[in-house]
Amino acid sequence: AWEMERFLQKVLLHRQYSSPTQYDVLLISPPPLNEGLLTGWLGDVFEYEVGMKKSTALKKWYREIAERYNIGFLDAGLYCQTSKLDGIHLDDANQRKLGEAVAEYIRNRR
Repeated sequence: AWEMERFLQKVLLHRQYSSPTQYDVLLISPPPLNEGLLTGWLGDVFEYEVGMKKSTALKKWYREIAERYNIGFLDAGLYCQTSKLDGIHLDDANQRKLGEAVAEYIRNRR
């Protein structure tokens, strides 16, 4: 999560000093990995058990970062889940669910 915080710091500095307009920032925690990781081609890269624990913890860490920087937060895991094919990526249906959740978040902010 520290990588995301460093990236967010850069985005916020850009917004403050380089952007002609102010814009809202929404930090989205990804949905947790699932058992598809065991048989998927990326399973070795993400080390199943370690990857599962870290991916589950991300929503807590991302929420804390969002609160610290006073930006929006969305837990994608409440709206979609990763594909059973590889346990990491979203399939078409879940990508749509996430897009709808983001659109709803934006509508509610106005």
